Amino acid sequence: MTTDEATKSEGEVQAAAALAERGEDITPARDRGVLKIIKRPGSEDESPMIGDKVYVHYKGKLANGKKFDSSRDRNEPFVFSLGKGQVIKAWDIGVATMKKGEICYLLCKPEYAYGSAGSAPKIPSNATLFFEVELLDFKGEDLFEDGGIIRRIKRKGEGYSNPNEGATVEIHLEGFCGGTRFDCKDVKFVVGEGEDHDIPIGIDKALEKMQRGEHCILYLGPRYGFGEAGKPKYGIQANAELVYEVTLKSCGSAGPCAASTPCPWRGCSPAPAEADTSPRISVFLICSSLLVCFIFLAGVQGWFSYLFVALFLLYFLFFFPPWFFLLWGCGAQTTLLRVKC
Repeated sequence: MTTDEATKSEGEVQAAAALAERGEDITPARDRGVLKIIKRPGSEDESPMIGDKVYVHYKGKLANGKKFDSSRDRNEPFVFSLGKGQVIKAWDIGVATMKKGEICYLLCKPEYAYGSAGSAPKIPSNATLFFEVELLDFKGEDLFEDGGIIRRIKRKGEGYSNPNEGATVEIHLEGFCGGTRFDCKDVKFVVGEGEDHDIPIGIDKALEKMQRGEHCILYLGPRYGFGEAGKPKYGIQANAELVYEVTLKSCGSAGPCAASTPCPWRGCSPAPAEADTSPRISVFLICSSLLVCFIFLAGVQGWFSYLFVALFLLYFLFFFPPWFFLLWGCGAQTTLLRVKC
């Protein structure tokens, strides 16, 4: 180890000790599970939001000072989506507090890192980890991977379901163009019919990716905004780029399938009533038992074979009469005494 490396390593050990003693607790629970000290402040005021793609350099060490990983050694930034569970909890919490260009130290307790399982072979069970993290850049989530709708989530929604096309939603929205607000309202409408309420198609599309209670910022390209027509009502020129802040306050299903069962499509039909087939099943079992007996007797006395054939024909015509096949095409439901169509 060179003198510079030894000095640097000693400095990191001191930083880890300082973190444990006076680091800022950044955990929501305030349980000192993740402690932070800023080594170099960032160059901007904005922090990444949930769902943002973030680019970082990092170096990780165990409590004893042994390095277990470093993106700098690979000369390749590490990229992940913030708040999506793609990294340890400490990183989702810590990186969300950083600014672009910031370098910080994070001290992570096991429950916010790899816990009792560890991460063999380099990270043992119940290990406290020390990281140096630099936030290089971040950008919003490209919802449809065409650059047309970029989402940045300010507050995460609840649950895992999304409003599908045809669902009724209630939202609060604010629209901006060139930094000027042109719209602000609470509105209730059916997803897919936003244009009837002067809402661009991009909002309809984005709602299908949102959860109830979510508050996000949407950056809409011209094709997902008001397009070439613009919106003279709001003073929006052709091919303008728009920014919306949207909160999904409530959402319902697209429509009922039968009594109160929600379904994911529009215009579904009630389920057909089920026929009472219990009498038919009983008769079927009795006749089947009798047929078995007649088959046995027919082998003993020849004249019983004629009776067996007659009974078999009656049995077949009873359960499968000629009109049964005619009515099958219109959904007939046959019972012992009646037929429904």
